[in-house]
Amino acid sequence: MDESALTLLTAGLVAGADAIWVTVVSAANAPDTPVSVWPTAITVGLSALVAAYFLLAVRRLHVLYVDTFPPFWKVQQLAGGLGTAIEMEEAARRVSTRTGHQ
Repeated sequence: MDESALTLLTAGLVAGADAIWVTVVSAANAPDTPVSVWPTAITVGLSALVAAYFLLAVRRLHVLYVDTFPPFWKVQQLAGGLGTAIEMEEAARRVSTRTGHQ
């Protein structure tokens, strides 16, 4: 969980820095003049970091979601394969007997 939060916070920080940089470059240049090479290179680099952190964040969130809410077939396997709702105590008893914990 800590790595996921850190990834999301860093993604937000990099995206904010990119937005500020693009705003400053846009405000500093006249509409009819092209942007020079260095500001363009910095903009491309920051935007690539934003895209990379976005992909990392999506992956981390997917892993967190799957760990928190397991697929139904895994839960159904633990519950005995019935496909019907059972009481929490009964489910805990079945899990403990299968894993050998009493």
